[in-house]
Amino acid sequence: MLVENEMDLDEAIEIICHPRYSEHRTECLERINILMNLGVVKIYSFGDSLLGRFRVVGKGHASIVVLARHRIYGDVAVKIRRFDSKRTSLETEGEFLRKAAVTGYTPVVYEYTRDFIVREFIEGPKLIDFLTMNIGSREVIKKVIRALIHSSYNLDNIFIEIQEISRPDKQIIVRRNDPEKIYYIDLESARISNKSSNLTKIINYILRRDIKGVRIKDLLNIDPGEESILRDLARIYKKDLVNRKYILDKILEIMNL
Repeated sequence: MLVENEMDLDEAIEIICHPRYSEHRTECLERINILMNLGVVKIYSFGDSLLGRFRVVGKGHASIVVLARHRIYGDVAVKIRRFDSKRTSLETEGEFLRKAAVTGYTPVVYEYTRDFIVREFIEGPKLIDFLTMNIGSREVIKKVIRALIHSSYNLDNIFIEIQEISRPDKQIIVRRNDPEKIYYIDLESARISNKSSNLTKIINYILRRDIKGVRIKDLLNIDPGEESILRDLARIYKKDLVNRKYILDKILEIMNL
């Protein structure tokens, strides 16, 4: 990974305090001090998204993600709560990421506060980009779909439900293009539910999503009869909290995964 444009924290104030850095100088200085205390020493202008004159890893209505340098952990990702965010804190998401670490499908979280999450940086394409790049390789597609199914099942086992998992295209990173190493990088919409049914949403995604006009279900050679059975199993899985492992195995068998 080639990184240029390294900045001291005070040089990155437009990112750290976006979009109101000029209106909240005192709060901005407090944010910089907090980041320093968390071990963050530099921020890079790096990523696919533009934020004014800077590049960032990702940006949304509530937060910004940047690549940074930590004095202990080296290159890390830092999620920054925007000044105009409707979210009052990032602490809940930080807690969910730490709880989900047992699944092996989320980045390591080093520190989190009201305004920041400092976590492992996962290098690789977003799920949708990976699927697009590998549309000609059925075996690669099968591997990443298998990982999607297992990861969603594992999250259900610890009762973490990601409400936006039905739209995983940009929520999941495929680490270094390895289809078996997928990471959920955004648990902003997560909640605790003893009826968590991430797997049902992932099955629905697989059956409806198309990549460049080609349905994922067609890439997996799922015929209409198998699709009907999979939809039934997804519905049963949502209600049946006892036989979920059996249902998971049936789904994998039908999809030949």
